[in-house]
Amino acid sequence: MLIVGGDSFAQFPRQWYQCESTEETLNPVPEFNQSLDFKHWGQLLADQGNMESKSVGVGGGDISSTTAITMQEIHKSPVTHCLFFITAFPRTIVNRLANRKHSTDIAPNIKFGTDYAEFYKNTDVYCNNLQRAHVDQSGQRLIGEDWWYNTPEIQGPTKDSISNYLDHLHAETDLHNKWSNLTALAYTCQKKNIKLVFVTPFSDSPSINTFLKFTQFDHFNYMPDLYGDWVNFRNKVVGPENFKWLRTHHTEEQHIEIANHFNKCFPNWLDK
Repeated sequence: MLIVGGDSFAQFPRQWYQCESTEETLNPVPEFNQSLDFKHWGQLLADQGNMESKSVGVGGGDISSTTAITMQEIHKSPVTHCLFFITAFPRTIVNRLANRKHSTDIAPNIKFGTDYAEFYKNTDVYCNNLQRAHVDQSGQRLIGEDWWYNTPEIQGPTKDSISNYLDHLHAETDLHNKWSNLTALAYTCQKKNIKLVFVTPFSDSPSINTFLKFTQFDHFNYMPDLYGDWVNFRNKVVGPENFKWLRTHHTEEQHIEIANHFNKCFPNWLDK
């Protein structure tokens, strides 16, 4: 099985983390319409290798949540190949409501003596309604790097407490934690003999480039080769509105282009 994890770039047209859609078309606003009758480039690769594929991508997901979700899937499924999209480092995840209950809690919902093996077996740790906007039905919120520029409606009634939390984050610790998350995923894949390639749509990020330079893990940096950088892709190749609404941010034709380019970069990757 080929697992595709990460943020919205990792979502399949009709399937992603804990979600499956029967939609034929995507029509979130009147001026945009996309047929969903196509395959993600990860699905195309899986078809070439005669294997199943599954997305555990989370739209707007941060590195901590997306690596944890991917590792949970790896521990429960017969995975042989993994594509993981490294998202923007500044993103984070928070509880929608503060819920510290005991003086022995080192953080909400984490107690001394926790069996962390159970965490990776428990696929209900994250809910299926992870969003950047305030949603009462969700226990967690995904906070993007654009938090400070969002409207009060998107920030929601917990704006002050979340802003206070972000103000107190230690930048270097947060950066190191994200680096460690990615390394943990790579180590897990290595131990289970899973072929892993990190995918980097945000290839101009200094954080991502430093991580890849010092670790030297296999990575696929398709944006410069095919579309310039991601800003050029967003602004000129597909346009800002299409980039915003396209599921996976790519068209059907682009998924085919990316799959073909991956095969050139990693010609033997699909071998078992």
